[in-house]
Amino acid sequence: MRVEANRDPRHTGVLNAALWAISEEPPFNDLLIKTTSHTLTDGILENLRNWEDTNYINIDHRDLFRAIAARLRDRGAPTSLQLTPKTANERGTKEALELAKAGTLKEVLDKPDLTIIPKFNITGAQLSKMMQKIAYQGICNHKTDIRWWGTAQMLDIARYEVLQAFQTIPLDSAIWNLSKNKDFSKSFRTFLWKTLH
Repeated sequence: MRVEANRDPRHTGVLNAALWAISEEPPFNDLLIKTTSHTLTDGILENLRNWEDTNYINIDHRDLFRAIAARLRDRGAPTSLQLTPKTANERGTKEALELAKAGTLKEVLDKPDLTIIPKFNITGAQLSKMMQKIAYQGICNHKTDIRWWGTAQMLDIARYEVLQAFQTIPLDSAIWNLSKNKDFSKSFRTFLWKTLH
């Protein structure tokens, strides 16, 4: 397999390989997954229940862990995870490394199947397990970046005026930050904020 690399390609590869193995093995066959990844074993065996209670807020690879958990619950036979040392000469280690190298040479990326059977799709967070910080982070994750037409127009007007006066074009973030400058009185900062909106 070759999956899209993100800021953490090693763990992404391991989690995608585990998801593929769980999906490809018939659900009534015993499955043993040998891995050197603490991310996979700790995530599934130790952290999964807590992550589900808080709806995976701020968890890296949340979509992969969610899909792996659902596929594991859908299996009818035992699935075991075995953590092996990186230096171990376990049967299959060399072959696994060769397959991983071969995957990096593929021209087309494989898209992992992250669909979840509805009866195993655990959504929402348990209020009894939430802390204010985690709840706030979850709310922030759901904010959409809507660009209002009137605000965009006012930002463009401000940008044009700065260009005329100083021959530089500020970013939106710079305009917003300058409008909050403490050198201005609070009432003037409020006026700038309302004007830009």
